[in-house]
Amino acid sequence: MSQTWSELSGAYTNPELSKQARMIAWKQARCYEAVTKASEFNIGKQAGSQLSVRLYGRITTMSDTALNENQKIPFSKASEYTVTATAYRRGLASVWTGTRADLDRLDVENKVIMGLREQGGRTLNKIVYDALVAARSFCYNALTSSTHGFTTNGTPSGAAVSDFSMYHLRKMRLYAKKYNMPMADGQNYWFFGSPRIEDGLMGDVASGGFVDISKYDPSRVAGLLAGEIGKISNTRFVIDNDRIADDIGTGSVYGSGFMVGADAIHEVMVYPMHFRYQPNLGQDFGNQSAIAWQSLSGYKVVWDYTTHGQANYIHYTST
Repeated sequence: MSQTWSELSGAYTNPELSKQARMIAWKQARCYEAVTKASEFNIGKQAGSQLSVRLYGRITTMSDTALNENQKIPFSKASEYTVTATAYRRGLASVWTGTRADLDRLDVENKVIMGLREQGGRTLNKIVYDALVAARSFCYNALTSSTHGFTTNGTPSGAAVSDFSMYHLRKMRLYAKKYNMPMADGQNYWFFGSPRIEDGLMGDVASGGFVDISKYDPSRVAGLLAGEIGKISNTRFVIDNDRIADDIGTGSVYGSGFMVGADAIHEVMVYPMHFRYQPNLGQDFGNQSAIAWQSLSGYKVVWDYTTHGQANYIHYTST
């Protein structure tokens, strides 16, 4: 038999398999914060299914012409695009042996659950990170401490030979504004960076205005991003030591990351990550058990500057 998780009621349910254990905002899945979450399930779709995402661009028509009382209000519409994303099935199982004494409680060892959660989080982090790298439009390069490169075709313009600093943050924000990149939460951009990004920022004497999360207003605590360390210049910083590379540039450790605006990458969903339990693996009278996580979803960078004249994140990287 197999057991899917459920609410905490009825036979064969426990907290480890309940929705309280749902693997969505894990500690390691920090790049997932950049994702526009799926708003619906595509019931009936299979692995490899192409799922559509509809986009609406900016309305470019200006309404600066005065109208008299006899004129009708003119019509216009936003540019409309449809992109497709592929849903992939993923999962991993873990096995252990033991005697299940209580049939009303599935005896799932906590270390197994924690191991699968951690691995699932890192898997999701890698999937989102790889999608952001593969489909980027805007690339920023810290050529030196006071010079930089910027491209709109997804190809870095040079090798990084400088640490991150307020100079580079200012220039990235300048490009974000120039290319109408919407702010991630309406007030701030989000920067997902490697540990070296934090070190470079803290080492810059110009970063005296940095606000540590310990000094955030209490009303903002509920909206903290996973791994958030603080903010400066309307940019909130998240440090990721799992996937985003420090070892980048001319053989040195200069760090990399993403400055992210709203709607940077979309999720399509058939079913979310969840646990499935096998209490009698190999028909061994319950002595061998297994548990797995699985999902059927996909991630798509939807805005491409060449196609749409819009892109919603900047990759801070190097050749």
